[in-house]
Order: sequence, then structure tokens, then C-alpha cells
Amino acid sequence: MKATKVFVPAKINLTLDLLGVSEGYHELESLVASIDLVDAVTVFPKKDGEIGLHMTGIPCRCPKEKNNAYQAAKAFFSEHEGSADILIEKNIPLGGGLGGSSADAAGVLRALGGMYGATEETVARLAETVGSDVNYMLRGGYAVMRGRGERVEKVESDARLPLLILLSDLPVNTAACYRKCDELGLRPVRGTVSAAECLKRGDLAALKEKLFNGMTEAAKTLNPQISENLAALTGAGGAASMTGSGSATFALFDTEEARDGAYERLRPTYGEKLLKCKTI
Repeated sequence: MKATKVFVPAKINLTLDLLGVSEGYHELESLVASIDLVDAVTVFPKKDGEIGLHMTGIPCRCPKEKNNAYQAAKAFFSEHEGSADILIEKNIPLGGGLGGSSADAAGVLRALGGMYGATEETVARLAETVGSDVNYMLRGGYAVMRGRGERVEKVESDARLPLLILLSDLPVNTAACYRKCDELGLRPVRGTVSAAECLKRGDLAALKEKLFNGMTEAAKTLNPQISENLAALTGAGGAASMTGSGSATFALFDTEEARDGAYERLRPTYGEKLLKCKTI
């Protein structure tokens, strides 16, 4: 068997609704989209029974045994004989709600699945054991995720939405953000389905009005920089929101030209924390 390399994109949450708690887990409904910010995952087969993990680019301080990519490989080899070295060329920022760790896990499962001839059903089943949104990251694109993120409904759209992403200096701990949401007693917005319909119609103006994230107020209390970043993106002419539980924020623009103009205005202040991208 030869080494296999795959590319896995980051995601943003165009909407994120907290619907309540069921069996100890927060139930979500979210319109998600892949963006052209990608990690490259290469898997090298071997037979010594050890799973190796190596990362370049953005440094990851997570111990190997707790890394989702390692956990994905471990789950795969619990059902298939063999082992592998994994190389991740990391471009997706960590701790920002962009789905980087889930993307890497999905990349490992895609690469190993192709290498060993595993069925899509097998790979999808293993993905659910690694993380709630890993199944979505296997396929990407536009989708509505429900439950803990394990129920995925594809949304058909050819739109390529021009975006700016603004990173924060501080991460937001996801578990802490959920606890803060519970303390604040936040109520569901129930706007994901209507946002998805706007996307299907290609109605960008309406979609911009429907961006929301039900975790934003909680995340702001944990990281006040989120408020500042949202204000900066809005001031530059974008429709701004937060992705995941933070701490990254993003803005949607009508055109790439408008996005590029905002990028040039904000870049002197934010430098490498400001990323220019689009949905794919």
C-alpha cells in the first residue's frame, strides 16, 4: 500500500441554535459551510502496530493520545489490521470554532478508508465514535447539522460566499461556554431552516440578515475580544457573526471586491489574525 494524502477544509457556522439539553448533551441545529482553509493529511502505512502522529505548520500542544486524528486512527485500526504514521500539514487555526481537529480526524478516516477499501458506511460509523461533527467533516459543503452534530442534512447551493475571518488572541473553552449558556438561560432562535432556504435560493441579502450564533453572548463573557472583533468586522461593512463556541468571528460580504476592500482596511490593525476566504 502507498501513502495517501487528502485535503480537509475548515468550517464555519452560519447559524448555530441551542435547542435544549437531552440526556446530558446540548441539542443543536446549525447551518454549516466548508471554507477554503484546509489541512493536508497524509497517511503512511506500516506494520509495527504503532500509530505515529506528526504535525507541521500551526503548532498543536495537545498530547498525541488526546488528538482527534490519533483517536480516529485508533478507532480505524481497532477493526482493521495494520498501523500508520500520520502527517498533518496544519493550516486551520486551533481553538477558534473552525473545526480543525474534527477536520483532521475526518481526513485520517478518509485516507485510511481509501487505503484499506473500507465502505463509506464503515467510515461514517467510525466518525461518529470520534466526534459529533466528524461525520459532517467527511463530506463538507453546505449542510444542516442537528442533535449533537451527528445528524447531517446536505443543503444544495452553488454559492461561494466571500468571507473574512478574524481570529482572537484567546481561545474559548467549549465546555465552559456551554455552562455559561446554561447560566444565562439562552432561548432558541429557530432560524436555521429559514437561513438554509435563503442559501438555496441564492438570496445573499436575506442570508446576511439571518446569521446568528446562540453561543455568542456566553462566549463574549469568557472572551471580551469577541465583541471587539465583531464590531470591527461590522464596521468594515460585513454581516458579522461568531463560529462554533468561538473565539473566531467572521463577516459575510456581498462581493469579493467588497470583501477585499474590507481586508485592506483591517489588515494594518489585525495582520495575520485576519484571513480572506470563501465557502466551497
